[in-house]
Amino acid sequence: MKSNVHYVIEGILAAAIVCLFVMQLSGHKGGSVAVAKMETDSTGAPLKAFPVAYINVDSLLQKYNFSIDLNEQILKKQENARASYTQKARSLQAEVKDFQYKMQNGAFATRERAEQEQQRLMKKEQELQELDARLTKELMEQTQAMN
Repeated sequence: MKSNVHYVIEGILAAAIVCLFVMQLSGHKGGSVAVAKMETDSTGAPLKAFPVAYINVDSLLQKYNFSIDLNEQILKKQENARASYTQKARSLQAEVKDFQYKMQNGAFATRERAEQEQQRLMKKEQELQELDARLTKELMEQTQAMN
């Protein structure tokens, strides 16, 4: 019984495929009427065809490669700036740690000398923050100039 149902379904599918081939080859669209619509704008006027654009691939690739080179230069400058900032920040951190060690052990002869050292470190920290702001600004300006 199962094999009979299987054969019936295969027969129906084969007949459907044959009908589709016949309709396709005869140009029959399954009884529906195909209407070609012309696209129009909001006023009902027909839309004009888009103009043809020609692209010089060699110029496009040359400018693309130039853009990649500029991007690489900016990335290198950014890495150098980050490395410089990191080095100076580590140096300052080591000096602050040394200052704290000296304060705990009473290595400064006078209170004024300790305050002078603290002021020097605070000034150095301020300069480091200014350096960070300046480098960030320069990199942003270069990126904007590239775009």
